[in-house]
Formats: sequence, C-alpha cells, structure tokens
Amino acid sequence: GSVGAGTPRACSDARRMNDPKGKGGMAALEQKKAVVFPRVTFSLEDPSVLEAMDAACRDHGFVMLDRPPGFSAEIIEEAFAGAKELFALKEKSSKLKKIDPESNRGYTAYRAERLNHAAEATDFLEGFTVRPTNNDFEGCPERFVEAANSMIDCLQCAITDYATACALALGLPRDYFAKHFAHRDLCAVRFLHYPPVDESSFFLKNDDEITTKEEPLIRAGEHTDFGLFTFVFVHDDADDKEVAKRGLQLKPAGSDEWIDLPPGGDCVVNTGALAARWTNDAWRATLHRVVAPDHDSLKRHRYSIAVFADPDAAALVAVDPKFVSPDNPGKYPPITSLDYVLGKLSALMQTTPHDDTLDQTIVAAAVEEEQQKQKDAADEEK
Repeated sequence: GSVGAGTPRACSDARRMNDPKGKGGMAALEQKKAVVFPRVTFSLEDPSVLEAMDAACRDHGFVMLDRPPGFSAEIIEEAFAGAKELFALKEKSSKLKKIDPESNRGYTAYRAERLNHAAEATDFLEGFTVRPTNNDFEGCPERFVEAANSMIDCLQCAITDYATACALALGLPRDYFAKHFAHRDLCAVRFLHYPPVDESSFFLKNDDEITTKEEPLIRAGEHTDFGLFTFVFVHDDADDKEVAKRGLQLKPAGSDEWIDLPPGGDCVVNTGALAARWTNDAWRATLHRVVAPDHDSLKRHRYSIAVFADPDAAALVAVDPKFVSPDNPGKYPPITSLDYVLGKLSALMQTTPHDDTLDQTIVAAAVEEEQQKQKDAADEEK
C-alpha cells in the first residue's frame, strides 16, 4: 500500500536536526541578479515555508534547509565519520563491490565517472552508493556499515515528509508524491569523497606550462539530478564550517552565469528532473556542479552525502493537468520512474543497459496497475 497521509507530522516531530540557535521561520539570502536562496526551518504547517519552497523551485530549485525531516544531527555526524573510515581504506577497487547501473549499489572508483559528458576530464571524486535493500558491504568498515544502515532507516520518514511538503507547496493533494515512495526501491544514499588534489590536474598543459584562466577548478561536472528531489549534506575539513559548505554552483535557466550557493542550512535540497516532468517545468531541475572555491580547498578532503528521492520503479510520471493549458501544452510523455532513472544511470556510468536488465512483463503489469489506480481515483472525484 501507499504511505499513509497521517504519518508525515509524526515523522517530522520524531527526528529532527538540532536547532541550537532557535532560528525558526525563514531568512532569505540574496545573490546578484535577484536570485534568492531561501533558508527555511522545515515545517509542514508553516505557510511561509511552503511558499518559499514553491518560489525557489519555480526559480532554480534549491532550498537551504534547517532541521530536515528524518535526519538527526547525530546520525549525519556519524555518517560522515563512517564515510571517512571507508574512503581511508587502501586498495578499495579490489576490496569493495564495484557499482553498476543495474544495481546502483557499491563503490565508484576515483575519477571513474563524468557527470558532464561534454567535458574532457572525469570527475575528481569517489563514492559508495547504498539502497534500502540488498547492499553488499563486503570489505567495508563496520562503522560505515552501521552509519549507512542508519541513513537508510531514516529514508521513509525524510522522504515522506519532504514529498508531502512539495505537494502542499504546489497545491496538490497531500499524498500526491508521497504515495509513489511506498517501496523506495529506487531511492539511494550516496557517500562521496573529493580527495585533496594538485591543482595542476585541473588545467590543460601547453608546452609543459600550466594554462592560466579565470574559470574555477571543477571537481564534479555540471548535471541535473534524476528524481523528485535530493538532500545534500556537506562536510569539509576546514576549521570554518561556513567555508566548508562552499563549492556548490548552479546555472539558472536562461543564464550563462554560474552562481555560488551561499553557505547556510543543515543541508541543501534541490529538485530533480522528474519534478520538472510532473510539473511541466513549473518546478525546475537546474544544472549544478561542484567546484573548488579557492586554492586552499584543494588541499582538504571534501565529503558529501546525497540522498536521492527517486520514485518507486513502477511509478508512472506524467505531466499533471494542473500544469497544462492551451498556451502551455504538456512537454513530456509519460514514463516509468524505472525507465527514466536507469537510462540516466547508464549514461552516467558510461555503459549500455543489457537487454535483460528489466523484466518488462513485471514493469508493464505494475504500470497498468498504477494507471488503473489513477483512473479509479479520477472516477471517484467525478
């Protein structure tokens, strides 16, 4: 069955990030060109929070969030401690299960990915991805295993709450998105590590000399996320924790300029491509990348944890009629979450899915069931 509509508030109150300063409410941080990045304390009951989320997601899709639902400060702190132990291992490529697009679980070797396929360089990161079931932790430190499982335990509460907030912010039924996370079979938690690096690695060499340019040093190439939304937590070994959170840039639609996301919030939440498809681009999936904001940052380890809220495999993502008009026809054909996410993962990992990757009969049956549910719901409303 789908996630119950009565659970979100209980989840929100059960586990929350500490708020020692008692900030509450909302404070808007402005960048040049009138781009506003709202900083909100999560709430399903505060209209100003939902309004700020809606405005940000219509503009660029990034919200700085205090006290995110589901994830306590202690759980996040321990997750980073476990990640540090994992990435400190020697010979990880031979000890840990290698990731593949079909499973989307396991270890991604350093510089094995290219988020921006137009770029020549691969990304200066390594990672480990876990999902709610069937993880292979062989070779992983016990502290990491326990921390990863704790993050997985938080998924239902966190995703249900934020998906509910998204629906309310858009004026949709409360469970509009949350019902598509009943199984969380495509959701994932990705632990990322950006090791210290010689800055010369980022520049093209000409006659054995480093080419100088004004562009920042890119650690992870430009991309949009695949699913409904993503929670991103960041840790850097910098003494100044505000400095540690720098490095994320985005390029708003219609702009050629990259804008720094200001530091602030316990985490960042950004909308993904399926949010844009559901809302016919009313909510945006914005290009973003990770850069080294200064030369000192290249000397430090940077860690991040991304929690990807990808709808259940059988969920049919179709433009909602609320966002369609004669002047704004639907832009996207219906697609299952599984087909969309698997295609994107295959491109990211530079592989081609095998013909037997999906049991199309099972998928087709699940889609038919979902379509029937939507038809029955529409008939009831009539």
